[in-house]
Amino acid sequence: MSFVLSKVCGYVHRDIKTSNILLDEGLRAKVADFGLVKLVGRTNEEDFLATRLIGTPGYLPPEAVKELQVTPKTDVFASGLCALICDSKETNKMKSLITVINNVFQDEHPEDALEAVIDGNLRGIYPFEHVYKMAEIAQCCLSEDAVDRSEMREIVVSLSNLVTYSIEWEASLGGNSQVFSGLFNGR
Repeated sequence: MSFVLSKVCGYVHRDIKTSNILLDEGLRAKVADFGLVKLVGRTNEEDFLATRLIGTPGYLPPEAVKELQVTPKTDVFASGLCALICDSKETNKMKSLITVINNVFQDEHPEDALEAVIDGNLRGIYPFEHVYKMAEIAQCCLSEDAVDRSEMREIVVSLSNLVTYSIEWEASLGGNSQVFSGLFNGR
C-alpha cells in the first residue's frame, strides 16, 4: 500500500475499507479491489479533482465529499477508519467513530476513555498499550484537514513497529498467548 501511494507512482485507491483489506494464511493484510484506482500527480498539481463522488460513504474524507478532491491523503483517512474499526465496538457508525476517537484524546484521562469504547473482545488479548497505539495511529489519519494527516509511509512505519512489539510481546509469553487462538475461534 505504501508503494502504491508513494509520490513516485501517484496512485490513489479511493475505496480503502475493511471489506477490501484481506488477510492471507499468515494473517498479512492485502489490499483488494483496485477498480477505482486513480493516477494523480501527473502535473505539478498533486490534487485530483473528480467529476463525481466515488468511493464508499463513511470512508471518504471531508475534502472528497465537499470538494471532490482526491489525494493520497484520501486513502490515509480511510486507512485510519479501518484501524479504528479494529479497536472499536462501534463498527457501523463511521462518522461517530471520528467523534469517538477525538473525544478519547481530548479527555482528561484518554486511557480510561479508550477503555470504555474498545471492543470487549480485545480486553486481555493484547496489551492495552498496543490498543492505545493503534488508536493513536488512527487519529493521525483522521484529521479534518488533509494537510494535518500523516503520510502513508509514516503510518506504515508505525503499524510495522506495532506488529513487531506485538510479536515480541507474544513471544515473551512462551506459547501461552490467546491472540491467535482468539482469532481462529471467532473473537
